[in-house]
Amino acid sequence: MKKTLKSQRKEVKTLKNYGTLLINYSTKRNSRQKETLGKKKLSAKNKPHKLSGNWYPHFECHIEPDWLLIYLITDESLILVRTGTHSDLFR
Repeated sequence: MKKTLKSQRKEVKTLKNYGTLLINYSTKRNSRQKETLGKKKLSAKNKPHKLSGNWYPHFECHIEPDWLLIYLITDESLILVRTGTHSDLFR
């Protein structure tokens, strides 16, 4: 799971191509924000699910049919880890 600078640049380029900005943000600011975030759930169309193996305890969801987002949820943060196609992420 260790990323090289080259793979990080490729992911940034992919995001720019999709015209989407993903923001890593923290819910530490206040408990109300954390409570609100905790109540919101992804739609079933995004197919959110927990990953296993080397990616445990991360989660994955589908932004588009072949565009995925891997993320990690901690007590205080939502950490956006990687994004890309199935072949980009799981080869």
